Amino acid sequence: DADDRRNIMGGPAVVYDDEDDEAPPDSDAVRPSPAAVRFVAASRKLRVLNALRDPAVGLALTSAQFDSVSPPGVVARLVAMRRPALAGTIARYLDLEGSVRAYARASRAAAMIAADG
Repeated sequence: DADDRRNIMGGPAVVYDDEDDEAPPDSDAVRPSPAAVRFVAASRKLRVLNALRDPAVGLALTSAQFDSVSPPGVVARLVAMRRPALAGTIARYLDLEGSVRAYARASRAAAMIAADG
């Protein structure tokens, strides 16, 4: 998918997120600590929960409810609530699998066509 180049500590670096991936022996790859990976995941979840809790959206979920429904389920619920733009944004932000992102994009396109017609 996307290029895994990120700007870390002021300089570009390649980040290997999977434990099975090995950095080439001569590269200057930076592997984030497990605590940093958990922190980023929790931050992303909190940002999504805050976006869902917005009064304009009105889908207040606890962290446990979010985990129970699962991110693809939240995207499906947003589409059912006629919020396909937010569904697509969340699918991209959480880097969900391609089929979920395509579903959100198609729902947004359908909503735009229905609004024009």
